[in-house]
Amino acid sequence: MHLLHYLARRIERQAILFACAVDEARLQRGAPITALLGELQRNHLAQRIALGRLTPDDVAQVCVHLLDTSVCDSPIPSSVYGLTEGNPLLVKELVLSLARLGKIERQHGRWQLQPDALAVVPASVREIVGVRLGHLSTDATGYSVRRR
Repeated sequence: MHLLHYLARRIERQAILFACAVDEARLQRGAPITALLGELQRNHLAQRIALGRLTPDDVAQVCVHLLDTSVCDSPIPSSVYGLTEGNPLLVKELVLSLARLGKIERQHGRWQLQPDALAVVPASVREIVGVRLGHLSTDATGYSVRRR
């Protein structure tokens, strides 16, 4: 973070673009990243662009990028959208994991989704959720698990 702050101040008049992604959950009062972003924005050295969820068409395009154009003729994009609700990270991780595990296969020139495919939770997604749960108190973690 110190390097980003230093560079933002030093290259103000240069034609250089830094793109950084920050998880909204990490932007809490008193967090170093929150203070840094606030200072950069106050000094007009940063611009915040809020990214939303992907639309069903966007999810289909991600599937095309990760697999190929024929995936659009299958139920895979709509199934992935239904499961991820358009969360970009989850879309990518789910498609790649399903392909890696053989739960998405190309048969007779068409992409097929195995019947048990959507029961798979990719390890990378479990790790991300685990990290987020790790920031919660014991009471909150217990509540979030019981609510399932």
